[in-house]
Amino acid sequence: MEKYLIVPIVKSPHMDSGRIGPKCKQDWYVGLEMAVKLHKDLRSSQIAVITDFTTNGIHEADIYDQALLANGIEDHLIYREGLETIGQIEAAKKIAEEGGQKLVLISTFLHRPRVEYYAGKGVLHRTAWGIPRPKEVIRDILMIPLAPIIRNFGLEERFMKRVTRRRTNGIL
Repeated sequence: MEKYLIVPIVKSPHMDSGRIGPKCKQDWYVGLEMAVKLHKDLRSSQIAVITDFTTNGIHEADIYDQALLANGIEDHLIYREGLETIGQIEAAKKIAEEGGQKLVLISTFLHRPRVEYYAGKGVLHRTAWGIPRPKEVIRDILMIPLAPIIRNFGLEERFMKRVTRRRTNGIL
């Protein structure tokens, strides 16, 4: 029986970060609900949340953890690592490989092109359609063409350091 690791690629769930609309319609929550449904449909699966971002003293992983528990999922995994998309995907691939699991990434509709690009071949993808955080709309659209440019021109390490520095300081 094939085993699966289901990883919703995190989007900031912090309500004080410019989120609009009800939680149940937001992209991060729709992705989490999709992970829950997949977990229930795939008998041999686990959900893993991978993020190490904290802002205003609240860790993203804690918000996802509480939401999973509220949706009846108690056997999920929390990894407090990865401050940006590339690090989170690399961690997910490593965890899935070590566990002999097929990786399923769930990303928002604007984040998916970048997630697919970074994940490469052999990874399953699902798309969550929900209300994005307005500031992330612009960032995600810009990153669709910029991600390959950054990687192909050898700027990825520099880019990741800049993003990591910003997020270490609690800035989205």
